[in-house]
Amino acid sequence: MSEMLSMATYLNTTPQRTNIIVKIVLDFFANTPLADLKKRVPVELGDITAGEFAYAEQMLSSHGISDDDFHGNVEELIAIFKQSLSKGKISPLPDGHPVSVDVAENREIMKLVANLRGDRIDVPGTYEKLMQVKVHYIRKENQLFPLLEEKGFDKPSKVMWTMHDDIRKAIKVCAQLVSDNQLDKLAEVEPDMLMAVSGMVFKEEKILLPSALEMLTDEEWGQVARGSEEIGYCLIEKPEFWQPEKKTKPQALASDAPENNDAGPVPFSGAGPRASAVGAINLDEGFLTPEQINLMLGHLPVDITFVDEHDEVKYYNKAADRIFPRSAGIIGRQVKYCHPPKSVHIVEEIVDAFKSGKKSHADFWIQMRGHFLYIRYFAVRDASGNYKGVIEVTQEVSEIRSLEGEQRLLDWEN
Repeated sequence: MSEMLSMATYLNTTPQRTNIIVKIVLDFFANTPLADLKKRVPVELGDITAGEFAYAEQMLSSHGISDDDFHGNVEELIAIFKQSLSKGKISPLPDGHPVSVDVAENREIMKLVANLRGDRIDVPGTYEKLMQVKVHYIRKENQLFPLLEEKGFDKPSKVMWTMHDDIRKAIKVCAQLVSDNQLDKLAEVEPDMLMAVSGMVFKEEKILLPSALEMLTDEEWGQVARGSEEIGYCLIEKPEFWQPEKKTKPQALASDAPENNDAGPVPFSGAGPRASAVGAINLDEGFLTPEQINLMLGHLPVDITFVDEHDEVKYYNKAADRIFPRSAGIIGRQVKYCHPPKSVHIVEEIVDAFKSGKKSHADFWIQMRGHFLYIRYFAVRDASGNYKGVIEVTQEVSEIRSLEGEQRLLDWEN
């Protein structure tokens, strides 16, 4: 309940209207005909806002409606309120604002959907472009969802992430059918895929993004924008970089000024010309500056993510060729929110086994987009054996698996 109260502080909602929305949804699960429920919305509610729907959605868990229940019936539930929700519009925002970027990408996504529903010009090329939708979704998962979760709104990261996975899989299946020229089979599955893609655009622009605009500050949207730069964009050119206007701080009075400028060492804030001024950190063997640590970890040919003993993501390395994208939005986020819902139970099982001391490592290997990936989890313990976290290490090992014989001499051509 505390999470829901927290969320309500950011949204313009009233308990009376929210309870009506919840009651209509509960009546749906009690098998009230859909047509009857649709008729009740304009009579009992009139127009509803994205925030009202979002808050009601969040409340459903306390009424026994699970995320799986909501996900399995989401299209029918949206249909009940769709006419009312459709009237909501996102006010114009500055170029480069994360919401402006999302909307611009959605326009391009819908052009591809329209092509596949209509003229079907260059279908293989259209599918190649449509695969970029994954970048659009990854930005939401890594940048927007963490900030909403901090305010008690975690339904998007659970339900919507599952829907992302469904859509990504459906696009991949359809693209393969196009490649294999299985047009009869494509005709059977493509309409549902296109409906899911366009439905996600509606859910974003009529529910998620307007609610997020109510809940997040300009400074938080600035965080989203910075992380978006790292992840990339979908179907559009790199947009103008946007950051909120900095509020001018009042000048200190003369009496508040320090007597001299000798303020001590400058704290380390990343690699740069001041890094050499920072003292080295004594390690078990040797010593390194923070700059050297960042550079060393960033040049390793593996993805590394560290989660502490409280299950919070504390670090990931910024390797040049990361296999799984990461952005600053995951720092401080609970690890259970950083994985697709369908695989969260595996992550939780690993962490529980590490915490109990039953296990200290777990290995997986998968094939994805022509790569052979080796994914390893290692328990981190202190000198006394106390659990201090887990390291996830992912490496592309196709080349390693293909090695034969020996190479003892330097050969730059290899």
